[in-house]
Amino acid sequence: MLTSGQQSVLVSAINADPTLTALAAANGFPQIADAMNAASSPAVSVWRADLPSKTVLNALQASDMPTPAGLIGYVQLLLSVPVIDASNANVRASFSTCFSGKTTLANLTGLAQRTATRFEALFTTVASPANTTSVYGYLVTADDVQAALGK
Repeated sequence: MLTSGQQSVLVSAINADPTLTALAAANGFPQIADAMNAASSPAVSVWRADLPSKTVLNALQASDMPTPAGLIGYVQLLLSVPVIDASNANVRASFSTCFSGKTTLANLTGLAQRTATRFEALFTTVASPANTTSVYGYLVTADDVQAALGK
C-alpha cells in the first residue's frame, strides 16, 4: 500500500501524461499500473537491493582478489549472506576499495544496476553512476492507482 505522499507523486505522474490521464478518466487502473511497472523511459539506472551473492561470486576474478587479510575477510563476509544490497553506499565503497581498478569492479558495477520501473524512477535519489530509490521492487497495483486517484 502506498503512503499518501507516494500516492500524490503517482497522481502527479498520471496527470503529466496524456495517455495515463485518459486511462484514469476511463477507470483504466490496471493499464496505468502496468505502465508504471514498465521500464522507465528514458532509462533510469538504479542500484539493486536484491543482488544474489551467487551472482557476485560468479563475477569475481581470482586474479583480482585483494591481498590484505581484512579485505579478503570482508569479501567472505559479504558473500556469506544470500542477498547483497548494492543500494547501500557502504557496500559499494567497500567493493571499490577491494577491487579498485580491477575487472571485478567493472563486472560488479554492471551487475549491481538495473533499469528502474517508471514508478521507481519517480522516487530516485541521485548516486553516481546510478541512483537509489525508496520504493525499490515495489509493483504498483490497480488498487494502488484507484486509491491514489480517489475513485
